[in-house]
Amino acid sequence: MAVCEESEGRMYLIGVRLATALLTVLVEALVFSTSREYRNLRFMMAVAIVNFSSNILLNLCIRLYGREVVLLSFSVLFGEMLVFVAEFIAYGFFHRFSWKLLGYVFLANAVSFSISFLF
Repeated sequence: MAVCEESEGRMYLIGVRLATALLTVLVEALVFSTSREYRNLRFMMAVAIVNFSSNILLNLCIRLYGREVVLLSFSVLFGEMLVFVAEFIAYGFFHRFSWKLLGYVFLANAVSFSISFLF
């Protein structure tokens, strides 16, 4: 019985993390959609793919290195900084690098990071 409960618990956790990843993709896409400059299918697909990938990598890092509270806090903050830089570089390949893009990447990550505390 305990094995079944443990398996159900893992599946629930995976479901929550998947839902959170999809929510952050949606939130970041909504942030970028407020600018006509970024409102095109190619860029939005890039946002979805890059954000979902970075979310999975961030969750893996947290899972691997965030065993203790201090390490968890460091993992999350360091991971978010890496995600911010990686997303800015990736989005720059789909749209020209600019201060505006940097601002939107920062805003999108700040909003999705804040929302992630709800889950």
